[in-house]
Amino acid sequence: MNNVIKGVMVVVIAMGCPFVTLAADTTINLTGKITAAACTVDNNGIYQIELPDVPSVTLASAGSYGEWTTVNVTLSACPVGTTQVTATFGGTAAMGDRNKHTIAVGTGYTNNVVLQLQDAAGTKTDLGVNSSLTVPVDGNRNATFALRLRPYSIDGSATIGAIEGLIVAEFNYN
Repeated sequence: MNNVIKGVMVVVIAMGCPFVTLAADTTINLTGKITAAACTVDNNGIYQIELPDVPSVTLASAGSYGEWTTVNVTLSACPVGTTQVTATFGGTAAMGDRNKHTIAVGTGYTNNVVLQLQDAAGTKTDLGVNSSLTVPVDGNRNATFALRLRPYSIDGSATIGAIEGLIVAEFNYN
């Protein structure tokens, strides 16, 4: 057994010798940056929003809509020095109006209804896919996105069924 181990060691040492004699100085330049930690999105980043029931007759005509439902999406513990947070909204844009968001389709879901998202004050036009909203970070290092959403019928003729949608927000800090 000792002979096998010695043989392997000799080969390894012999192979290592040429590399030592051929070594040269090398400079490796590295670049990078230190960035701030991210804010914490409350609710683990998941907000379940219950829309009120809407009679189908309310969404019977083109451009009709249900009541607004408000939600505050809060980011807390933002890094010191962060002055504002920008949310860019994603998901799937509605056909017929790219400033609105699609809902689930299929058995049990309503037809001819999309989701309309705005800032809670209604001062910004619809927050569709790829649109953004910027809010300040307050003295407690929180950023709150006060939003509102509602069911909206672009073409009218909404059918009876469930409304279920997904809107994604990507946050950037400054």
